[in-house]
Amino acid sequence: MYCWILFLPYFLFQFSTSISGVQARRGGEGGDSDDSDSGENSGGGTNTDSCATPKQPTIWKWDLIPNNADNYTSGGISGRDTSYDGSFFKGEASLHYTITDNETCYSYTHDAENTLQMLGYVWVGPQVPYPVGPTNPIIIGFKTWESHRSLDEISDSYSYIQWDNSEISCPSRPDLFRVTTTYGWTDWDARVQKAIDVMNMTISEAPAPTHGDRGQDQGRVRFNAAMPDKLDHDTAWLFRFPGRICSSRLDYFDTPPERLTMNGSFTNTTFDLTLSGISKAVEPSELVAEFRLTFSGVFDGDNSTEKLSLRQPGEPLVAWVPNSGLRVVSVGWMTSLIFLGALVVFM
Repeated sequence: MYCWILFLPYFLFQFSTSISGVQARRGGEGGDSDDSDSGENSGGGTNTDSCATPKQPTIWKWDLIPNNADNYTSGGISGRDTSYDGSFFKGEASLHYTITDNETCYSYTHDAENTLQMLGYVWVGPQVPYPVGPTNPIIIGFKTWESHRSLDEISDSYSYIQWDNSEISCPSRPDLFRVTTTYGWTDWDARVQKAIDVMNMTISEAPAPTHGDRGQDQGRVRFNAAMPDKLDHDTAWLFRFPGRICSSRLDYFDTPPERLTMNGSFTNTTFDLTLSGISKAVEPSELVAEFRLTFSGVFDGDNSTEKLSLRQPGEPLVAWVPNSGLRVVSVGWMTSLIFLGALVVFM
């Protein structure tokens, strides 16, 4: 009559395994990946075609975390230290650009769009102790993709794109811009991990407002970052303009930008930034454009194990505390339940 109890441990184990998988996907799995346009199938759910393109792709956020920082995150595994997990922010963005030089672009000016509506994600996390080299106090990772959806619909906005008209390559992530202020990689010849700051950053307290609501900027931190004159290593930057702005191509891949700057401010629950510079695309013909990208976002507590705790007495200017609002079932608790079920069977 109670033979079903014999299967209780098995069902509990299967359930705990699935929960563990969900947790792992919340952790830092990517970091400085240069294959974001190679037709990867990360994001959950696949079609039956050879590309295995996600039917309902989740927003890929882990390439915002550089490898050197990713090595210190919890990886979504219950019981691990989350001190370096950082925080995610989701928001709306707008790209304004002006084409300043191109021999053939002017024949397409009637199709050009000077402003693109976008959605985006930010990760902000602490600088890690190893490898030595980076001196910025924090790390910021930022990415955007074109979308006309509202922020409430951001989870449905990340449709993969067939960037290649020839359809030889698989559809891939829709990201147009991706920047991380620190870059980490493995030097396989020396068999060591290395990292550099690709933007030099300063942070400071926002000045107290002179009038109006004096609590408006309480707890706000400002940052300013700029690309150095010379970088000693290639980075994982992505700068891409839709090809329709100047040609029949689907996209323009850009070389590293010139005079790139990033500045803005953030509180415990909001994040605002402006990214600007000059970018050159070299295929199919040279395209030079000045751009200004603005982003305004809010804390994504559903996907952050840590939350910001700014300007607290006795703490660094920017610090983190555990995000108690993150609802993740503990694998340790599920394991205890398995043993409880087994105990019931043999009682």
